[in-house]
Amino acid sequence: MIYLDLILNLSLLVSLSIISGFIEARWPRYSRQGQLLQGLLFGSAAVIGMLRPLVFGPGLIFDGRSIMISLCALFFGPWAAAPAGVMTIICRIGLGGSGTIMGVLVILASAAIGLLAHFRFRPELKPPSIGRLYLFGLVVHLVMIALMFTLPGGTGLQVVRQLGLPILFLYPLATILTGKILVDQVATTRAVTNLQKSETRFRTLFERHQAVKLIIDPETSEIIDANQAAADYYGWSRKQLRQMKISDINTLSPEEIQTKIADARSGKKVHFEVQHRRADGSIRDVAIFSSTIILNGRELLHSIVHDITEQKQAEQRLLEQDAKYRDLIENAPIGIFSTTSQGQPLSLNTTMARILDVDSVQEAMEQYTDLETQLYASSEQRDQFIQMLKKDGRVENFEYRAKTAKGRLIWLNATARIAEQHEDGSFIIEGFTTDISERRKLEDQFRQAQKMESIGQLAGGVAHDYNNMLSVIHGYAELALNKVDPATSLYNDLQEIIKAAKHSTEITRQLLTFARQQTVAPKVIDLNAEVAGMLKMLHRLIGEDINLVSIPGAKVWPVKIDPSQVDQLLANLCVNARDSITGCGRITIETENVTFSKDYCSDHPGFIPGEYVRLVLSDNGSGMDKKTLDKIFEPFFTTKEIGHGTGLGLATIYGIMKQNSGFIYVYSEPGKGSSFHLYLPRHAEIVVEKEQISTTKVLSGSGEVILVVEDEISLLTLSQIILEDLGYVVLAAGTANEAMHLAEGHGGKIHLLITDVVMPEVNGKELAERLQSLYPKLKCLFMSGYTANVIALYGILDEGIHFIQKPFSRDDIATKIREVLEG
Repeated sequence: MIYLDLILNLSLLVSLSIISGFIEARWPRYSRQGQLLQGLLFGSAAVIGMLRPLVFGPGLIFDGRSIMISLCALFFGPWAAAPAGVMTIICRIGLGGSGTIMGVLVILASAAIGLLAHFRFRPELKPPSIGRLYLFGLVVHLVMIALMFTLPGGTGLQVVRQLGLPILFLYPLATILTGKILVDQVATTRAVTNLQKSETRFRTLFERHQAVKLIIDPETSEIIDANQAAADYYGWSRKQLRQMKISDINTLSPEEIQTKIADARSGKKVHFEVQHRRADGSIRDVAIFSSTIILNGRELLHSIVHDITEQKQAEQRLLEQDAKYRDLIENAPIGIFSTTSQGQPLSLNTTMARILDVDSVQEAMEQYTDLETQLYASSEQRDQFIQMLKKDGRVENFEYRAKTAKGRLIWLNATARIAEQHEDGSFIIEGFTTDISERRKLEDQFRQAQKMESIGQLAGGVAHDYNNMLSVIHGYAELALNKVDPATSLYNDLQEIIKAAKHSTEITRQLLTFARQQTVAPKVIDLNAEVAGMLKMLHRLIGEDINLVSIPGAKVWPVKIDPSQVDQLLANLCVNARDSITGCGRITIETENVTFSKDYCSDHPGFIPGEYVRLVLSDNGSGMDKKTLDKIFEPFFTTKEIGHGTGLGLATIYGIMKQNSGFIYVYSEPGKGSSFHLYLPRHAEIVVEKEQISTTKVLSGSGEVILVVEDEISLLTLSQIILEDLGYVVLAAGTANEAMHLAEGHGGKIHLLITDVVMPEVNGKELAERLQSLYPKLKCLFMSGYTANVIALYGILDEGIHFIQKPFSRDDIATKIREVLEG
């Protein structure tokens, strides 16, 4: 009887699920309205079941409400569970009896478990399986049995004994049955919904899509349908298009159209590029993408049409540009290449072929089959180039030595990248190359000039202190020499000291000449006259075994240079020529006017445009190789034996030429002699012969007062001793401030100021100006061991200012003082 009552109650659930399906079809479960209706349906069914329950005793009834409420919550969520739960709770309370509390708790527990499962498993997304439905029903009714123990008077245990097994057997099965029906409803509803959405989506996509779309019957070539975009594009209405055939708009013949339709239908080809005509008569290039579709049981073609007229025009422009750029690359002034990583050339332009000393690209491709061995002068450089490419994917400004087809060695600069990488590790290289042989040659010359300049700066830097010390050594040695008997050995020793000091002074001056920092007195001269004046001395210098020949040019232009520097040039060059000749030989000195244009100088690195007087000294001596030629102007570089030269001769010549804005070109071959070409710029002034200054004046003083200012104490003391020995009254000061105090406190006349140029507090020029405000007729003689470029900063080398370079001898200073005082 119990099972029969329960089965009758559960049959209501099956009917419930069927009615739920009708609601689902009209009001989908994802809508709020559908959820509320499902809740009312399930709540009503539960109430009906509660009105025909299994009565266990007074106030103790059992029905299918737990299944209804739990499944309602599981499948339809809280908006359905709420009305269903409220309706059943109200009904149960209305029925009353001892089982009321338990009945309400079962309703609440069923709804809660259903909602937990709803949010956990999302049945609308993934319908629950039979196993999961069974477990769900089992959990709900285990909780229901547990709640039976809330019945009053100990009746709970009795109820569990009689109804527990039937409930755990039938109720989960009823849950499975009802749940499966609801699951099938979900699947059916979803399929119908998806189909409706798909049809709507396709229709919307077809109707509203911006692309031109046509539906074509492949059997008749008729246009079955066309979207609005097609009507806008072709200029016919959609109705007109539906009455046309594809041949009405396609410019191909009917046979060609049928062939393409057959290809599209078979899937052999789905993309075509053809031309379509429009209502206005214009012809447009179009790309058509076609595929078969089934519509109402018929196989049709769905075609999407894209206007590619502008694309075709752009492609044509690209082809024209490609031809233009191909021509540009072919005739570019730089070499452009493409090779494999193994060294096989793939393409070269005309300039690249020309760089390789080959007449044509084809000939270059035939001759250069392996760049690794044929192009690179060094395999190490090729390996380095490839490794850099592998590491970074590109190489910029890679410089290397290369061999041309004619065997010439040249310098190339390459910039390249990996254009294509292969699976086997090989790759394609693309890049461009320039011939930098001339630039490298100029860079070598520039580096040489920088090296010479650096050495010159070093030489000038030590000159000041070195000159001061030489002045002290030379001066005290002269003073001591005047006090010693010439017959003693000490006299000879002092002479050797003076001789060594003079030699050191000469070395310093040669270094400063090389550095272009020596103080000189340039004047406009006739180079032929200067050479003629030196010939006699040069004959004695080179000896009788060597024939010295002078070939003066006619009417050579004036040049401006210190005459003593010309003497240095000739003497140094003749000595070097003499030393390179074994036995008898010949030295030739020539002069002539030359003019260099910009075009000539661009082809001859190192030459400067302008008008020059060329002084050429040639010999038939041993000559020099390239390695020696690269170093001949370096100070202290010499090929002579130890003790036979300082290595400053040619360095001095280099300095003299740079100091006078000239330049040198040297040609020499081993065993064939050397030729030095010295170019001095033409000077606009004419040569003026000046009277020789008389040097027979008395060197000693007559009690004149001289203020000497020198911050080097040892040199100040020496100067005071020498000047007093010469008959002068000396006021000695170690600083400019001390000199001002001496001058202000001196009551008499001060005839001459001798001051160092560079001093810590006030320089010599400023001191002279201050003292001349006290002694307007004060004459000044400046002295310094610094180089000419430093002294020039103070205005000391200006015309009319007297200056003496340290170190100087007793006679030098005596002569200079008389020259200033009597000038």
